Amino acid sequence: MAFERKLANKFLLQQLCYVELRERFGLPADMAIRCISQVCEAYKRDKKKKPKFRKHAAVPYSMGKNIGFKGPDRVSISTLGGRAIVPFIMGKYQTDRFGWSKGQSDLVLGDDGKWFLLVTVDVPDGTPVDTEEFIGVDLGVMGTRRLIAADSEGESPLRSTAVENRRRRRSEIEAKRVQYATRRRRLGKATNGAKRSQRRHCHKALSRTKKKEARFRRDTNHRITKGLVAKAVRHVI
Repeated sequence: MAFERKLANKFLLQQLCYVELRERFGLPADMAIRCISQVCEAYKRDKKKKPKFRKHAAVPYSMGKNIGFKGPDRVSISTLGGRAIVPFIMGKYQTDRFGWSKGQSDLVLGDDGKWFLLVTVDVPDGTPVDTEEFIGVDLGVMGTRRLIAADSEGESPLRSTAVENRRRRRSEIEAKRVQYATRRRRLGKATNGAKRSQRRHCHKALSRTKKKEARFRRDTNHRITKGLVAKAVRHVI
C-alpha cells in the first residue's frame, strides 16, 4: 500500500493499515506499529522500488512494550502466540551495560542459525570505558604525505597498494573536488541567457556531475573506514 500510494509517512500509513493488520494477522498493537515503521523505513531508501522482506528478516521490538527483561538471563518477547520467556546469554561487556537498555531492539537470525537480540543502550556521559587496546584516527593529516586520515601508528587506511595510496592522497582528492566545482560553475554560467533546450541539457549534465562526485566521495570514505576496521580486527579486537 505504501508503494502503490507513494506514501512514506508512517502516521498516515498507520491510519490506513493499523486496523487491518491487527485483524488479518493477529498482531499485538505495538508490533503492528513497528511493522508499519519498518515498511516506511525500507520504502524511503528508494521510492522507485517496491521493497521485499526476507522470510527471517530482523524483527523490531520496543523496550518496555512488546519486549522486556526478566533479569540478566531471561527476556519476555511478544509473539503471535502470546508472550514467550526466552533464556539468553550475555558477555561481560553487555552485562555491564544491561541497566541502560532503551528504545528499539532487533531480533536477528544469524547465518549460523543462532538468534541475536540487538539492544540499544543509552550510556550516560562521562561513563568510564574499560579499554586495554585501542586504535586512534587523525582526520586530515596535512604533513608531507597529505593524507585524508591516519591511524595512531601513522599509517593511512588507504595504503593497501602503493598505486592506490598515490591515487587517494588528499592533494589529489582535493584536485578532484576543485575539478567538480569548476564544472558545476561552468555549467551554471552556461544557462544564463541560453535557450530552453540548452538549459535543460546543462541541468542534466549538472545532475550527472553531482552524482559522480557523490559516488567518488562515498567510495573514498568507504575505503577509509574499511581499512580502519580491517586493521582494528587484526591488531586490537
